[in-house]
Parts: sequence; C-alpha cells; structure tokens
Amino acid sequence: MGTSMLIAGPMPKIGRTELAQIPVPEATRTHRPVPHHEIVEALVETLSFRHIGVVNEEYAVSHDGMKMFAVLDLKTKWTVADSPLD
Repeated sequence: MGTSMLIAGPMPKIGRTELAQIPVPEATRTHRPVPHHEIVEALVETLSFRHIGVVNEEYAVSHDGMKMFAVLDLKTKWTVADSPLD
C-alpha cells in the first residue's frame, strides 16, 4: 500500500515541530483550548500502546490556527499470532 497525501489547498503543509509553534487561543471560563501538537502526541502515544507506529505524517492548519488537518500513515507491529483474541 502506498503512502497517503494530505491535500490542504492553499494551506502549507507543516511538520510536528511547526505544529507546536501554532499559538493557542486564550482559555475562557468555559473553554480550555488544547494545542494541536498535544492532540497529536496523545494520539501517537495511544497508538503505540496498540503496537501501531506512525511511519509518515503531514499536517496543515487553517490560517486562523483554529482547525488542524492531518494524514498519518500507520504500521502495525503485531501479527495475528499476537492477537488477544487467541
């Protein structure tokens, strides 16, 4: 299977390092924004618990920084013999 590609239109593609540089809006009494890079880190960590690794990743963020788009190519590190269903 080939790698996937993010089609982001006029938004430039960025890496995870640049994602961490996106400013986070101020929190309010009822809303605490979560930085985009923290969401990605939590997702990658959760996938690793399932023996799934990220082999390629692409990100784009809207001009106002409020929306993130991503494509992650994943690879599993387990086989059917390792399945908990056995």
